[in-house]
Amino acid sequence: MKIEVIAWHDAGKDTNKDCDWKQANELEDDDIVVQSVGFVVKETDKYVTLAMDYIEADDSSNDRSRIPKGMIISRKIIEMR
Repeated sequence: MKIEVIAWHDAGKDTNKDCDWKQANELEDDDIVVQSVGFVVKETDKYVTLAMDYIEADDSSNDRSRIPKGMIISRKIIEMR
């Protein structure tokens, strides 16, 4: 099992319409970069799924991030020793 750090563009969809921190900082949606760290539990041609803890790929845990491959900027494997 490998741990990866993935930097990716967040879609920037705020559920709170009153939150205007992006406008106050003059940020566009594609200016927001997120870094996720975790175990790669599933990878398809469209998504990479990371888990915070090692779990089986079919586990229905909510501690997972599903990252669209089209939004990924970079990926780096962290060596485990």
